[in-house]
Amino acid sequence: MDIVRQTKKQKGLSYQVVELIGKLYHLEKLLKENNAHPDEIKLKREEKARPILLQIKRLLDDNLTKVLPQSPLGKAVA
Repeated sequence: MDIVRQTKKQKGLSYQVVELIGKLYHLEKLLKENNAHPDEIKLKREEKARPILLQIKRLLDDNLTKVLPQSPLGKAVA
Protein backbone atom coordinates (compact mmCIF):
# COMPACT_ATOMS: atom_id res chain seq x y z
CA MET A 1 0.00 0.00 0.00
CA ASP A 2 2.90 2.38 0.65
CA ILE A 3 3.92 2.12 -2.98
CA VAL A 4 0.42 3.19 -4.05
CA ARG A 5 0.67 6.28 -1.85
CA GLN A 6 4.17 7.06 -3.11
CA THR A 7 3.30 6.89 -6.81
CA LYS A 8 0.01 8.78 -6.37
CA LYS A 9 -1.36 7.35 -9.62
CA GLN A 10 -4.88 6.11 -9.13
CA LYS A 11 -4.78 3.78 -12.10
CA GLY A 12 -1.05 3.14 -12.27
CA LEU A 13 0.65 -0.21 -12.00
CA SER A 14 0.79 -0.28 -8.21
CA TYR A 15 -2.89 0.58 -7.96
CA GLN A 16 -3.80 -2.19 -10.39
CA VAL A 17 -1.74 -4.78 -8.51
CA VAL A 18 -3.14 -3.76 -5.12
CA GLU A 19 -6.66 -3.92 -6.56
CA LEU A 20 -6.02 -7.48 -7.80
CA ILE A 21 -4.53 -8.50 -4.45
CA GLY A 22 -7.71 -7.16 -2.87
CA LYS A 23 -9.70 -9.58 -5.01
CA LEU A 24 -7.57 -12.45 -3.68
CA TYR A 25 -8.22 -11.35 -0.09
CA HIS A 26 -11.94 -11.08 -0.84
CA LEU A 27 -12.01 -14.63 -2.20
CA GLU A 28 -10.24 -15.95 0.89
CA LYS A 29 -12.63 -14.03 3.14
CA LEU A 30 -15.65 -15.56 1.41
CA LEU A 31 -14.21 -19.05 1.69
CA LYS A 32 -13.53 -18.56 5.39
CA GLU A 33 -16.98 -17.07 6.06
CA ASN A 34 -18.61 -20.02 4.30
CA ASN A 35 -16.50 -22.54 6.23
CA ALA A 36 -15.48 -24.01 2.92
CA HIS A 37 -14.24 -27.58 2.83
CA PRO A 38 -10.55 -27.95 1.85
CA ASP A 39 -11.56 -29.51 -1.48
CA GLU A 40 -13.79 -26.53 -2.24
CA ILE A 41 -11.02 -24.13 -1.22
CA LYS A 42 -8.62 -25.82 -3.61
CA LEU A 43 -11.15 -25.76 -6.44
CA LYS A 44 -12.05 -22.09 -5.92
CA ARG A 45 -8.40 -21.07 -5.71
CA GLU A 46 -7.66 -22.86 -8.98
CA GLU A 47 -10.80 -21.48 -10.58
CA LYS A 48 -10.75 -17.89 -9.31
CA ALA A 49 -7.40 -17.07 -7.71
CA ARG A 50 -5.14 -18.56 -10.37
CA PRO A 51 -6.35 -16.19 -13.15
CA ILE A 52 -5.85 -13.23 -10.82
CA LEU A 53 -2.32 -14.36 -9.96
CA LEU A 54 -1.54 -14.80 -13.64
CA GLN A 55 -2.86 -11.32 -14.34
CA ILE A 56 -0.61 -9.88 -11.61
CA LYS A 57 2.39 -11.71 -13.06
CA ARG A 58 1.59 -10.47 -16.55
CA LEU A 59 1.28 -6.87 -15.31
CA LEU A 60 4.61 -7.08 -13.48
CA ASP A 61 6.39 -8.78 -16.38
CA ASP A 62 5.03 -6.25 -18.88
CA ASN A 63 6.18 -3.33 -16.75
CA LEU A 64 9.55 -4.60 -15.55
CA THR A 65 11.46 -2.60 -18.15
CA LYS A 66 9.18 0.43 -17.92
CA VAL A 67 10.00 1.46 -14.34
CA LEU A 68 13.23 2.81 -12.92
CA PRO A 69 15.03 -0.08 -11.19
CA GLN A 70 16.01 1.95 -8.11
CA SER A 71 12.60 3.58 -7.63
CA PRO A 72 10.27 2.18 -4.96
CA LEU A 73 8.02 0.82 -7.71
CA GLY A 74 10.98 -0.66 -9.58
CA LYS A 75 12.17 -2.43 -6.44
CA ALA A 76 8.67 -3.74 -5.77
CA VAL A 77 8.30 -5.05 -9.33
CA ALA A 78 11.73 -6.71 -9.24
